[in-house]
Amino acid sequence: MFVLDAFEFKGAWWLPDHPDKKIPGVLKFHQSEGAILDLIGSFRTVNDNKTSFETVYGVNTDGKSITLFKVLESNLKFNGAYFSKYISTFIFEGGHFPKYDDIMLKSMSVSYSYLDEWIEISRLHLDDINAKSYTFTYTSPPPVQLGSYNGFDVEVVSSARSDFTLLGQRDFSLKQSLFIKINSTKE
Repeated sequence: MFVLDAFEFKGAWWLPDHPDKKIPGVLKFHQSEGAILDLIGSFRTVNDNKTSFETVYGVNTDGKSITLFKVLESNLKFNGAYFSKYISTFIFEGGHFPKYDDIMLKSMSVSYSYLDEWIEISRLHLDDINAKSYTFTYTSPPPVQLGSYNGFDVEVVSSARSDFTLLGQRDFSLKQSLFIKINSTKE
């Protein structure tokens, strides 16, 4: 999964100290809205009205483990059952991590508004045009090394996504995005 792609995970969610109290819900991510967890239930208990949590664990319907960090309840409704909504600052897929400080990333990619326009690296070319056809060529640009700083290599990398099918297709789109990728040189 590409990190900025919108996604939705259906699954079960729980607090690390209450693994027996799994709550069904949906984790949604959209670049403009962030991470939102909608639950049919609540992490609140009768004796504890806590609304923020350092860590929430989940497992989606594909069996993938998910860890949410810095989770804050944004809404709670009761209509015969509790329905709660939480906002999460960080999402990690692939494991359950007890503390945010324990996570060591090998690499990460960051996208900035207008980075593509500022750097102007494009490999999309209109090769041929005539009355009946268009010929486009796209070659992904190679990474551009920016340098090394304090144990990290920094480079500009690209990703391209297209949207088309071969049957009955009337539209074709191709979008290239550039990212700053930071790689740790430590093992």
